[in-house]
Amino acid sequence: LALAKQGKGAEAGSMVAGMGREVPGLAFTRDGLEAFLAEPRTEFYLGRMEATLGDKAVARDHWQEAAMGHDLFTILALRSLGDDGWRAKAESALARLGGTPGSDELYRRGMLLRALGRASEADECFKESLRQPDQRLSHYLARRALIEGGQ
Repeated sequence: LALAKQGKGAEAGSMVAGMGREVPGLAFTRDGLEAFLAEPRTEFYLGRMEATLGDKAVARDHWQEAAMGHDLFTILALRSLGDDGWRAKAESALARLGGTPGSDELYRRGMLLRALGRASEADECFKESLRQPDQRLSHYLARRALIEGGQ
């Protein structure tokens, strides 16, 4: 995505083409990464990359794949597709987040709030996420969200 934003479409495409291949010396890549690559998060960001590069049709294909899931990135993909039901799903998902939130939940809450246009509340969630023990790369993701703002 960073390469696409820099206008380096060929390099970005090359990286995407090699994403599922084994990397010598990294044993966890031996059996393939297809399960991870098929997740809504990956499909959503691949769609953003393709949209950034100007290929709206391929972006749409990725977002349609992401929209078949059941998580935060499914909602973001529905929004990117212009689906009228995304807002209700986001509000419902936000209402289901409860209890004492950990860093991962705070990140997800922040992303939902941002999607709903509640940027200052979202930023507070990202900042609070950084004060909690890191879960599932939530500190990295919260930092990226704060840096990227509403992009």
